[in-house]
Amino acid sequence: MVVKQEKAEIHPPEADELSQFLPETDCGKCGFSSCIELAEVLIEGQSSPALCSDLDSEFVSTLESILRLSKDSIPKNRDAFGAR
Repeated sequence: MVVKQEKAEIHPPEADELSQFLPETDCGKCGFSSCIELAEVLIEGQSSPALCSDLDSEFVSTLESILRLSKDSIPKNRDAFGAR
């Protein structure tokens, strides 16, 4: 039996989407001129959300986990594995 397996595409967030989770104060304390600029380097993996002093440590940890997620396609039809 051949089972065609569909894949769900995971797309990394755009900088403007990610910046919505940042304070959007553009304070510059992180070393970047704006929150969207910080978001851009976070998406590229070139910095850490911990640079933003306005984010609490629990949120920084969650955001770091999200940014580390694999962007590879994943199976989206569970029937391909026999689960129902």
